[in-house]
Amino acid sequence: RSLDEAYRQHTGPQKGPKRASGHWKRWYRDFEWKTRAEAYDAHLDEAKRRAEAQRWRERGEALVEEQFRLAQAMVKKVQQMLAFPLVKQTVEQTDDKGKPQHVTVEPARWTFNSAARLAKVATELGRLAAGLPTSTTRQTTYDIDVTQLTDEQLQRIASGEDPAFVLATTHQGRTRTPGPQAKD
Repeated sequence: RSLDEAYRQHTGPQKGPKRASGHWKRWYRDFEWKTRAEAYDAHLDEAKRRAEAQRWRERGEALVEEQFRLAQAMVKKVQQMLAFPLVKQTVEQTDDKGKPQHVTVEPARWTFNSAARLAKVATELGRLAAGLPTSTTRQTTYDIDVTQLTDEQLQRIASGEDPAFVLATTHQGRTRTPGPQAKD
């Protein structure tokens, strides 16, 4: 990446150090070879970065597909687990010739707890693959005119108490105890 090296490559192998001629130096300056070479290098680097980013996008998409397939397989397994009897059962079936025979079905070695855990993992994995949140939170909005609240109510709400509870347990500036009220 130097003017002299480009000149040597153009003129071929020769004895001794070969320097670019004045003619080449003028082209180098007039056609901004250095700036253009740097721009070309930057272009190649950017193409490599884009190709690498594309490879990672494709890997991510493949992983999402695999996660979703796995989640579906896990849900199917949970359904099979729940359909299987939990206690030993003997059923009567007929063989190929119509002759009755007794078949004993042994109970599975899983519990409802393990089925529930598997179902939870399958749901979370499926939601993750689908780009949905894996947990839900409930947010409550209160329509409260803060100018009507007492200092005590504001302090209780600011300290983290549920505003509905604060409003339900205070009346006309006095604190009430929740629960049955005694009649005067």
